[in-house]
Amino acid sequence: MASARAVLVTGVAGYWGGQLAARLAAQPGFHVIGLDDTPPEDDIKGLDFIQANVRNPLLSELLRDEQVDTVCHLAFVDSTRPSEQAFETNVMGTIQTLAACGLAGVRKVILKSSTLVYGAQPTNSAFLRENHPLAGSRGYGYVRDLVEVEAFCNGFR
Repeated sequence: MASARAVLVTGVAGYWGGQLAARLAAQPGFHVIGLDDTPPEDDIKGLDFIQANVRNPLLSELLRDEQVDTVCHLAFVDSTRPSEQAFETNVMGTIQTLAACGLAGVRKVILKSSTLVYGAQPTNSAFLRENHPLAGSRGYGYVRDLVEVEAFCNGFR
């Protein structure tokens, strides 16, 4: 029998992270590791939870030691106004997570994003491609952070 594929889900105490971790843990063939500052409110059967921040310098060692194949990065703070704390988690946390993934040789990284990064422009077509310019409103904190993350990811690829 082949060994289980190790998947790390960041932001596992949040709604999206918890939902994804629970679904993956219920599937055969996955070893699901959850990472967050705080434990999930609901018990997720089969989840190996680690209480830590995505900016922890030991993240690359964890990824390497656990032979993580895929990271689902869902640790984001939704904020209406730009804030230093949200920027640290959303932008710097993503940059450090991607760096740790690169150092550990993680094969796949999945990032939470939003169509808000493209902005609601009257010239937008009904369907936008991934390479459409990022014109999201930088006045809304969460969107500003997502645009920064998307721009960084385009270069990281």
